[in-house]
Parts: sequence; C-alpha cells; structure tokens
Amino acid sequence: MKNIYKIGLAFMVVGTLVLAGCDDVSKNDKNYNYFGFSDGECKKILFTCAQNEAPFSNSVGCGCKITGQINTNDQERSLDYLIKRYFREKLISPVYGGHVAIDFARIGSDDSGKILKYDVLGLAEEYYLNNGKIAYGAKADGIIQLSIEETNRNYIIRSYTLFDPNNISADQKKLLTAETQKWMETKADLDSTRKKIQIAVKQDAAISFGLTMNDFVDSPAPVKAGTQQGTQQSVATKKAGAKQ
Repeated sequence: MKNIYKIGLAFMVVGTLVLAGCDDVSKNDKNYNYFGFSDGECKKILFTCAQNEAPFSNSVGCGCKITGQINTNDQERSLDYLIKRYFREKLISPVYGGHVAIDFARIGSDDSGKILKYDVLGLAEEYYLNNGKIAYGAKADGIIQLSIEETNRNYIIRSYTLFDPNNISADQKKLLTAETQKWMETKADLDSTRKKIQIAVKQDAAISFGLTMNDFVDSPAPVKAGTQQGTQQSVATKKAGAKQ
C-alpha cells in the first residue's frame, strides 16, 4: 500500500513538472502572444483576440494563442464591446448580485504615446429587485480614462482612471486629453450626454427585469461603493498622477 502511495505521488509530481514545463515552452512559442505575465496583472487587464486566436491563461500569464478555428463574431473584437466588458468585469463589483447596466460616450483620445489615452463619459450601475421594485446597488460613473495598448491584431485595456467631472481640480484636468478638456468647457454638453447615458442605463435595467421606467424605487443617490480595488485610480481619493 505504501508503495502504491509513493508511485501515485511520483506521478503527481512528474505531471506537475510536465504541465509547468509546457507553460514555460509556450513563452517562446510564436503561437502564444502574452499580454500579462502574472496572476495579478492578468486580473487587471482585458483584451480582444484576433479572428484566428483564442484567449488563454496558464501559470506563466495570459494572452491570445493562434488556433485552427476562425471566430466570425466581429463584434467581440471591437473596442466598444471590449470597453463594455471591461466596465462590467473590472470597474465595479456588484454588492447585491444584481444586473449591471452599462453605457458610455467617447469624449476624447490621444494616441501620441505607446499607450492610447481614451476618455469616455461612462456609467456602470448595479440594479436589483427589492419588493417588486428596481433598486440601486454598486455604481461607478464619471469621466473614465482608459489606458489602451494596440497591436496589429489586439486591443488590451491596461488600466483606468476615474474622474468626477463635478469635482476636478485644474491639475487633475490636465491628465485628460486635450480633446476632452475642450469638450468639458461646455457644461451643457456634459449634462446632456450624462442624461442620455443615465436614461439608456435605466432602460437596460428595466428591460432586464421585464419592468418599466416607472418601477424604480424612489431613493437618494445610488450607492457608489463597489468599484474594483487595485485596478483603478480615482482622482477623488488618490493624488493626481500617482502610479498604481
């Protein structure tokens, strides 16, 4: 019995080494394109894969690998689709297990560096049912600057910075793209765009529950807790320009 146990343990060890070895080999395999090299980094980023690629994750990191199959869904490779996924998966953590509704509008960008600065006015909000009414949960909204890396085949969102347009200092404003700063000069544009986004998000929530716009609870401002920690930098709580 002891010998059987020892043999089984030996196979487990060898199997682990073989798996680890395979992951190490993939680092130099041209079919594997790594975007992150640690579990922590991979949890922060989100990316698209090309038509002939599929996402992967192993002990080395994460990225896209070339496959023999072709993904014909062009929408899944679009930047807009990736941003909505990023908001849902990285921007907030639902606190009631509810439905997360998302909408955003591009307001500026700057591709002068290696990383694209992409500014959007966005809203990600959790909704849940409470006594037959739609109630508010976690929420993140404002001007969100995404740091996006572009390859010939992929978009990789590396991180984001969240700005409160109603409470932004002159130094913080300088972190935004020139296009966004100019757009912010007209308050009517900001208010109008924000209202459209809020309506679109609430309509999404109402439809998801099979209810109407009249079925929301009368409540003060929704809970703003629940933004993902460790993947964002909020200028309302952190020093402007500080690195994560």
